[in-house]
Amino acid sequence: MTKGRPTTYRPEYAAQARHAYQLGACDEDIARHFDIGIATFYRWRHTYPEFASACTIGKEHADSRVELSLYQRAIGYDYIAERSRMFSTWDKPMIETFTKRVLADPRAAALYLRLRKPREWSASEGAKGDGEDLQDLAEILAKGLRRVAEGREPDGEI
Repeated sequence: MTKGRPTTYRPEYAAQARHAYQLGACDEDIARHFDIGIATFYRWRHTYPEFASACTIGKEHADSRVELSLYQRAIGYDYIAERSRMFSTWDKPMIETFTKRVLADPRAAALYLRLRKPREWSASEGAKGDGEDLQDLAEILAKGLRRVAEGREPDGEI
Protein backbone atom coordinates (compact mmCIF):
# COMPACT_ATOMS: atom_id res chain seq x y z
CA MET A 1 0.00 0.00 0.00
CA THR A 2 1.36 3.41 -0.94
CA LYS A 3 1.81 6.17 1.56
CA GLY A 4 0.86 9.81 1.15
CA ARG A 5 -2.01 11.48 -0.58
CA PRO A 6 -3.29 10.31 -3.97
CA THR A 7 -1.70 11.74 -7.09
CA THR A 8 -3.36 14.48 -9.08
CA TYR A 9 -1.89 13.11 -12.33
CA ARG A 10 -4.37 12.48 -15.16
CA PRO A 11 -3.59 10.67 -18.45
CA GLU A 12 -4.59 13.73 -20.50
CA TYR A 13 -1.67 15.64 -18.93
CA ALA A 14 0.74 13.83 -21.26
CA ALA A 15 -0.77 15.45 -24.37
CA GLN A 16 -0.88 18.84 -22.65
CA ALA A 17 2.79 18.60 -21.67
CA ARG A 18 3.83 17.53 -25.20
CA HIS A 19 1.99 20.48 -26.70
CA ALA A 20 3.48 22.93 -24.18
CA TYR A 21 7.02 21.67 -24.90
CA GLN A 22 6.41 22.04 -28.64
CA LEU A 23 5.60 25.70 -27.96
CA GLY A 24 8.90 26.14 -26.12
CA ALA A 25 7.99 25.57 -22.48
CA CYS A 26 10.55 24.28 -19.99
CA ASP A 27 10.13 21.86 -17.07
CA GLU A 28 9.36 24.66 -14.61
CA ASP A 29 6.67 26.07 -16.93
CA ILE A 30 4.98 22.68 -17.15
CA ALA A 31 5.06 22.23 -13.37
CA ARG A 32 3.57 25.71 -12.95
CA HIS A 33 0.85 24.90 -15.51
CA PHE A 34 -0.20 21.80 -13.57
CA ASP A 35 0.15 23.69 -10.26
CA ILE A 36 2.65 21.20 -8.84
CA GLY A 37 6.18 21.40 -7.49
CA ILE A 38 9.12 20.59 -9.70
CA ALA A 39 9.88 17.48 -7.62
CA THR A 40 6.36 16.21 -8.31
CA PHE A 41 6.82 16.92 -12.00
CA TYR A 42 10.00 14.79 -12.09
CA ARG A 43 8.24 12.08 -10.08
CA TRP A 44 5.46 12.00 -12.69
CA ARG A 45 8.06 11.64 -15.44
CA HIS A 46 9.64 8.75 -13.57
CA THR A 47 6.35 7.05 -12.67
CA TYR A 48 4.27 7.49 -15.86
CA PRO A 49 6.05 6.34 -19.04
CA GLU A 50 3.47 7.97 -21.34
CA PHE A 51 4.08 11.32 -19.63
CA ALA A 52 7.87 10.96 -19.92
CA SER A 53 7.55 9.99 -23.58
CA ALA A 54 5.31 12.96 -24.33
CA CYS A 55 7.80 15.31 -22.66
CA THR A 56 10.68 13.88 -24.68
CA ILE A 57 8.78 14.06 -27.98
CA GLY A 58 7.71 17.65 -27.31
CA LYS A 59 11.27 18.75 -26.49
CA GLU A 60 12.65 17.04 -29.62
CA HIS A 61 10.07 18.83 -31.77
CA ALA A 62 11.01 22.21 -30.30
CA ASP A 63 14.74 21.48 -30.71
CA SER A 64 14.18 20.51 -34.36
CA ARG A 65 12.39 23.80 -35.02
CA VAL A 66 15.26 25.77 -33.49
CA GLU A 67 17.82 23.75 -35.48
CA LEU A 68 15.93 24.44 -38.70
CA SER A 69 15.69 28.15 -37.86
CA LEU A 70 19.43 28.33 -37.19
CA TYR A 71 20.11 26.53 -40.49
CA GLN A 72 17.83 28.92 -42.40
CA ARG A 73 19.51 31.92 -40.78
CA ALA A 74 22.92 30.49 -41.68
CA ILE A 75 22.11 30.08 -45.39
CA GLY A 76 19.66 32.97 -45.80
CA TYR A 77 16.03 32.78 -46.90
CA ASP A 78 13.20 34.64 -48.62
CA TYR A 79 9.76 35.42 -47.23
CA ILE A 80 6.59 37.14 -48.38
CA ALA A 81 5.82 40.51 -46.79
CA GLU A 82 3.02 43.04 -47.18
CA ARG A 83 3.03 46.81 -47.13
CA SER A 84 0.00 49.07 -47.19
CA ARG A 85 -0.15 52.60 -48.53
CA MET A 86 -2.90 55.13 -48.45
CA PHE A 87 -3.12 58.73 -49.49
CA SER A 88 -5.70 61.19 -48.23
CA THR A 89 -7.50 61.19 -51.58
CA TRP A 90 -7.93 57.40 -51.68
CA ASP A 91 -10.97 55.53 -50.37
CA LYS A 92 -9.12 52.40 -49.33
CA PRO A 93 -5.48 51.42 -48.86
CA MET A 94 -3.35 49.78 -51.53
CA ILE A 95 -1.73 46.59 -50.22
CA GLU A 96 1.49 45.44 -51.89
CA THR A 97 2.87 41.95 -51.54
CA PHE A 98 6.58 41.47 -52.14
CA THR A 99 9.40 39.02 -51.48
CA LYS A 100 11.97 40.03 -48.93
CA ARG A 101 15.38 38.38 -48.63
CA VAL A 102 17.30 37.76 -45.41
CA LEU A 103 20.99 37.38 -46.20
CA ALA A 104 23.08 34.50 -44.89
CA ASP A 105 24.65 35.11 -41.49
CA PRO A 106 28.26 33.84 -41.23
CA ARG A 107 28.10 33.74 -37.42
CA ALA A 108 25.01 31.54 -37.53
CA ALA A 109 26.75 29.34 -40.11
CA ALA A 110 29.82 29.01 -37.89
CA LEU A 111 27.68 28.16 -34.86
CA TYR A 112 25.67 25.61 -36.83
CA LEU A 113 28.82 23.94 -38.14
CA ARG A 114 30.52 23.95 -34.72
CA LEU A 115 27.48 22.18 -33.28
CA ARG A 116 27.07 19.69 -36.13
CA LYS A 117 30.76 18.96 -36.80
CA PRO A 118 32.68 19.87 -33.65
CA ARG A 119 35.95 18.18 -34.70
CA GLU A 120 36.23 20.07 -37.97
CA TRP A 121 34.81 23.42 -36.82
CA SER A 122 35.81 23.90 -33.18
CA ALA A 123 37.74 27.11 -32.56
CA SER A 124 41.46 26.52 -32.14
CA GLU A 125 43.38 28.09 -29.28
CA GLY A 126 45.07 30.57 -31.64
CA ALA A 127 41.75 31.74 -33.11
CA LYS A 128 40.52 33.14 -29.83
CA GLY A 129 42.74 36.18 -29.76
CA ASP A 130 44.47 36.24 -33.13
CA GLY A 131 42.75 38.46 -35.69
CA GLU A 132 44.51 36.70 -38.59
CA ASP A 133 43.00 33.33 -37.71
CA LEU A 134 39.56 34.91 -37.39
CA GLN A 135 40.01 36.48 -40.83
CA ASP A 136 40.94 33.06 -42.24
CA LEU A 137 37.81 31.57 -40.65
CA ALA A 138 35.69 34.31 -42.24
CA GLU A 139 37.20 33.50 -45.64
CA ILE A 140 36.57 29.78 -45.18
CA LEU A 141 32.96 30.46 -44.23
CA ALA A 142 32.49 32.79 -47.18
CA LYS A 143 33.84 30.10 -49.56
CA GLY A 144 31.56 27.50 -48.03
CA LEU A 145 28.51 29.75 -48.25
CA ARG A 146 29.30 30.51 -51.91
CA ARG A 147 29.53 26.77 -52.63
CA VAL A 148 26.17 26.21 -50.94
CA ALA A 149 24.57 29.10 -52.83
CA GLU A 150 25.90 27.74 -56.13
CA GLY A 151 24.72 24.24 -55.27
CA ARG A 152 28.22 22.74 -55.52
CA GLU A 153 29.44 19.85 -53.42
CA PRO A 154 32.36 20.45 -51.04
CA ASP A 155 35.59 19.92 -52.93
CA GLY A 156 37.66 18.90 -49.95
CA GLU A 157 39.84 22.04 -50.28
CA ILE A 158 39.68 24.53 -47.45
